[in-house]
Amino acid sequence: MKNIIEKKLQERFLPEFLEVIDNSYLHRGHTYSKPEGQTHFLVKIKSSQFVNLKTIEIHRLINHTLKQQFLDGVHALEINIIK
Repeated sequence: MKNIIEKKLQERFLPEFLEVIDNSYLHRGHTYSKPEGQTHFLVKIKSSQFVNLKTIEIHRLINHTLKQQFLDGVHALEINIIK
């Protein structure tokens, strides 16, 4: 799942910086966690496409880009936008 997220964000936003961290191990035992992980992620991203956009707009764009991954089991996505 991590690789898919990285690929989709890379293709859509052409970021100058992108780091996707699987934090699923921090959430083991939670209601939506899976034994194999891959449900909770932290995304750190910087892209020129985010210039002049509000934070909520950027989050919406990223969530829309990863819509299928949420349907496939991603439960939580923390987004850190690097300015």
